[in-house]
Amino acid sequence: MRQRTMIVAVCLATLLSMQAQADTRFYDAQGRYQGRETADGRFYDETGRYQGRKTENGRLYDADGRLTGTERSGRFYDESGRYQGRMSQDGRFYDKAGRYQGRQTQDGRFYDDKGRYQGRTITR
Repeated sequence: MRQRTMIVAVCLATLLSMQAQADTRFYDAQGRYQGRETADGRFYDETGRYQGRKTENGRLYDADGRLTGTERSGRFYDESGRYQGRMSQDGRFYDKAGRYQGRQTQDGRFYDDKGRYQGRTITR
């Protein structure tokens, strides 16, 4: 679950990278706060604990500074360089086999592959 949360957070960060530099907060389907990403790419969980970061060149690091993957042009790779999935320009997520996993709308709402609401992001 943690890996999926991190992948979703990275996808969110990628989508939001074109917006003004500001903190982005993540909420689940019940509206509970799940964590945030700061303008400089650092991720924190709901209790404020540092979880990792994304650099300007798309490298992802965990809280201990270990490389966990990269993101390039909407495509995601694990720490060994193996393809893990992608996000299309219209906010749709696909896994490494090309199966649709869900989408994010322009207003920051997330839906799973069945169209069920999963949560949202708010950038401030």
